[in-house]
Amino acid sequence: MGRYATTTALQIIMVGQTFDTATTYLATKCIDDAEAEINKFISGRYDVASFQTSTSVPPLITSLAERYAEGGLWMRQARGRKEPYAMGASIKKDVLDELDRLRTYKISLVDIDGTLVGERTDGKRQILSNTDTYVDTFAEDNPLSWSVDNNKLEDIADDRDT
Repeated sequence: MGRYATTTALQIIMVGQTFDTATTYLATKCIDDAEAEINKFISGRYDVASFQTSTSVPPLITSLAERYAEGGLWMRQARGRKEPYAMGASIKKDVLDELDRLRTYKISLVDIDGTLVGERTDGKRQILSNTDTYVDTFAEDNPLSWSVDNNKLEDIADDRDT
């Protein structure tokens, strides 16, 4: 059983789906996959070891885990049908976009009471800088407007002669 999501939560979310023994096992596998994916994204910023119990997991993480597991379950149950597979892929993409926003400091995690979740303080894998505001040295115009010099071949030939 996962820490971030439960098969019971998936049963509530996936209205109309019958959760027999095989589906429940598959849902458990999808939850494990969701938690691994989430940990991969947020472990550089947050200490995931502190999320040991369901009450210590931030609500956003629970929601993302449930949605990612739901997407995985729709995709695995599609069995060649395009609509459920596309729906599952869309759900997973939305979750991955949200996780990327978390990883790149565009949003932050809050606890159940609305306080910010503390970030890692051990210095492991923290982002110390990025290139979001980097300006190229020769940023004179749009690179898509650049063109090849009309007499490039002549210049190269002249350079060889000297």
